Amino acid sequence: MKYRWMMTVALVAPLVFFSGCGEEEEPTPPPIVGTWTRAEYQLEVPSGFSEYTQPFSSFGETGYTITIKSDGTYSRAYTPIVNDEGNWTLDGASLVLKPNDADDLDAIEDDGFVGLEFTVEGEVSDIRMVLSRVVRLALYSDAYLATLKETDPLDPSKRTVLDVKILYKFNRLK
Repeated sequence: MKYRWMMTVALVAPLVFFSGCGEEEEPTPPPIVGTWTRAEYQLEVPSGFSEYTQPFSSFGETGYTITIKSDGTYSRAYTPIVNDEGNWTLDGASLVLKPNDADDLDAIEDDGFVGLEFTVEGEVSDIRMVLSRVVRLALYSDAYLATLKETDPLDPSKRTVLDVKILYKFNRLK
């Protein structure tokens, strides 16, 4: 009887021990993984600059598409200014892009709008992702614009330099 008991334990124990050792499930990629195209920009400006609050479609580029891959790499086309590739990290709501090519890095820094560090605004859904970052822009105040007639030229010396939050609104392509 003792022999049967030991044989039963010897046969059943490995089955119980190894039953949880099946294939590991693939980790679910973060929702940010995918191909995204810029739908619009929106500025969050201080009061007195309401002329700049309407969404708009361009900062002089003809398109902005980014592919974020689950292997930690990305590729981006900000046409015609830069087409870069590199690595990305997401720490909480902080998305950081690191281009592989120093020339791309120079072009991004020179442009000022493309950006390397973003905040993910809210939840990334199956169809929409909103990134943001703060930049310095020279803008005309509502008070100054109200004094102009339609034919008056804008005086660049009347611009005010401000920290402005840019919202990059992306739609998912894939």
